[in-house]
Amino acid sequence: STYQMGIYTQRDPMSALAYAYAYADRRQMLDDRPISPIHAQLLDVLSRGLSAEQQRLAQERGSTIAAAIAASADSDVIHICAGTYNEHDLLVQKTLSFVGEGTGPGDVIIDGGGNGISTGSPIFSAGSQHVEFSNLTLQHGMAANGGAVSAASIKTDAVIFSHNASSGDGGAVYLNGQDV
Repeated sequence: STYQMGIYTQRDPMSALAYAYAYADRRQMLDDRPISPIHAQLLDVLSRGLSAEQQRLAQERGSTIAAAIAASADSDVIHICAGTYNEHDLLVQKTLSFVGEGTGPGDVIIDGGGNGISTGSPIFSAGSQHVEFSNLTLQHGMAANGGAVSAASIKTDAVIFSHNASSGDGGAVYLNGQDV
């Protein structure tokens, strides 16, 4: 399956609405413009037939990487729209791929905010799982081991690791007892 920030998958009847909400949120945040009339019409069409609670859940699920991880299945791809995401302690308990949807890795930034060392959790904590990252930046991650990522295995393509640190091993990435 493929997920867009805002969750996009054919398994989930609310996924198209969640994606549309995420797009609308990003447009407002990045461009400081209201939603276009065409996009407002799309939101209206997608909302038809869904209860108020389903609409609320779709909007909520489209807003964070953590929500996309929670809604995903093993081996899914999560596409992340351009922007800066201030998230950390993202627990990944399945094999996932994270793909930045920008023209380069600087367009999609996941900023850990330097918040992990006290908890020992990096931006992404994948334990015994394999994770893949492409076309994004992981910055300001801090943890006991692996400031940005701690996992069993990792594959990267066009990824910038910036200002990540650990109080132990693997400043940016820690692989089950192995520094990278």
